[in-house]
Amino acid sequence: MNEAKIRVLKTVVIDITNTLGSINSESGGLLGSSHEGIIDAFVFNKGLLSSRNEYYPNIDLMQNQIQKWDSAHISFKGIIHSHTSYVGLSEKDIFMSRKLLRINSIDSVLMPLFVLKGQKLIWYEVSERDIIVKDCDIL
Repeated sequence: MNEAKIRVLKTVVIDITNTLGSINSESGGLLGSSHEGIIDAFVFNKGLLSSRNEYYPNIDLMQNQIQKWDSAHISFKGIIHSHTSYVGLSEKDIFMSRKLLRINSIDSVLMPLFVLKGQKLIWYEVSERDIIVKDCDIL
């Protein structure tokens, strides 16, 4: 697992805050990178079901977006979603993260949370063995 800080464009952070920060918890989106691992792409994914307790992403939308990104040389880096006030990943979040690892044959995936209470972004990186809170540089 990479120990370096997450690097994110300010425009992506603003997009996340304006989108996830303005609606109910348990919504989310995809994160991507087109240049040197810098998170420079965010696509909102409302999800399929309305639930205040769990995020159910629209898998078809995700797969279509990842295919579009592949054509544009943007790498899928992770999924962000929001919680009302809880600052940790749930068991389901961890299960889904590790499922993504296996499906995509990758070593780690970003699973940041946008916490509505306090408008905080917490950057988690998940591997099969570890869950690490990452520091973030906003560029």
